[in-house]
Parts: sequence; structure tokens; C-alpha cells
Amino acid sequence: MARRSKAGAAGAKPARRRRSGLVHEEALGFQLRVTWEAMRAALQQRLATHGMRFQHWSYLRVLWAADGISQNDLSERVRRVGANTVSALNGLQRAGLVKRVRSRVDRRTVHVHLTPAGRALESILVPLAEDVQRAAAKGIPARDLASFRRVLAAIQGNLRAS
Repeated sequence: MARRSKAGAAGAKPARRRRSGLVHEEALGFQLRVTWEAMRAALQQRLATHGMRFQHWSYLRVLWAADGISQNDLSERVRRVGANTVSALNGLQRAGLVKRVRSRVDRRTVHVHLTPAGRALESILVPLAEDVQRAAAKGIPARDLASFRRVLAAIQGNLRAS
């Protein structure tokens, strides 16, 4: 005997369509997340060949531009909460890539400095990130990428204002 689907069952109501009309796969947030995950995975794969984790990359990237900033400032720039920063910095310190120095002026403040080994990774790892950027942008005209960046900036501004 053939099985009836729920839709074909006696008295069953057809599935209701969402009132919002928002299709999950078309939602901006979903598309941004999928894109972010793809870019992160591509970079992580490249970083792993040098024994580096994506989590550490985020902190090193900021420190290459602002060596010696406070741990709190570093957390803000990487957009991570303090506990995540402590964990990442512990790993970077164990690897000999950073050192933390307590401020002489304010003992509550800890500054994060790159070691020579941490500084040396810049010339190795930055080209990997540039490679991911090139791969992501392949075949997309420069004017479209510029427009995309403007749209992203507008979305960010809209959300900050809302």
C-alpha cells in the first residue's frame, strides 16, 4: 500500500508560506556568513601550512600595524571579547611570537609586543591573505568590487544607525 505524504493526508493543511517573503538563502546576513566562512577556510588552509591558526592571524595582523598597543585596544580592533584575546595571546606567547608587558604608568594595562619571530611572519603570512583576496575577486571587475565595498559600508552604516 502506498504511503501518503503529510500534504496528501486526509485533513492535512498545506505548509504555510512565510509572511515575510524572506528566503533564507537570499538573506544578506546568510550570504555574508557563507562568504566569510569560505574566505576564512581558504585563509586557514594556507595558514596551516605554516603552523598558524586563523585565530592567531587576526591578532598578528593588527599587531603588525600597531605593535605595542594595549591588550584592551587589541581586543577592540580584532572585535573579540577579552577572554578570547587572553586565550589567543597565550597561544601566541607560547609560540614565541608576542610578549606582554605591564604598563609602568598604569599597572592594570598590559601592552602586547611582537617578538622578532612574530614580526618576521608578516612577510610570510600577508602574501597568503593577499592570495585569498585575489582568488575571491577573480573575474570580478574592479568597478564591481568598488561598488560592493560601498554597499557593504552603507549596510554597516545603516545597521549602526538603526
